[in-house]
Amino acid sequence: MTTGEEIGLAAEDDLEGILALQDRNQPDWGGTLSARFSREWFKVAIATMPVVVARHEGRVVGYLVSSPLSHGTRRFSVRA
Repeated sequence: MTTGEEIGLAAEDDLEGILALQDRNQPDWGGTLSARFSREWFKVAIATMPVVVARHEGRVVGYLVSSPLSHGTRRFSVRA
């Protein structure tokens, strides 16, 4: 049975969904994300690093990104 749920690597087609989900989870909207990344940052990340997305019926419902140490020593808190 197919549930319409999928976890896989992000593609550029997922950008709009990732950005929308990021916006909805900013502190301004009651979310707990500690950083806001630009469209360009996500484009580079998707092209150069593993970015994982969860999709439900084709819609992005979650994402996971990382950043290489070469991008600096800034630390972000993670709350789950």
